[in-house]
Order: sequence, then structure tokens, then C-alpha cells
Amino acid sequence: QIKERIETALKWLKEHPQHAEVRKWNTQEWGEIPADFNRK
Repeated sequence: QIKERIETALKWLKEHPQHAEVRKWNTQEWGEIPADFNRK
């Protein structure tokens, strides 16, 4: 079952290449991400 879900997800990602841009958070410029709760 998990293998099928992974395969479905990979297929979706291939079919929707512009689903979302992955970006790096610039901590020095923007500060810590509040959801990190200072665990970096």
C-alpha cells in the first residue's frame, strides 16, 4: 500500500512539474522560521 502511494505521488509530481517552487529560507536576511521553535 505504501509503495502504491509513493508511486502515485511520483507520477503526480512528474505530471505537474510546476506544482510549487522549492526555495531556500534566507535565515540571515529574514530571521528564524517561527515553526522551527529555535530547534536549529
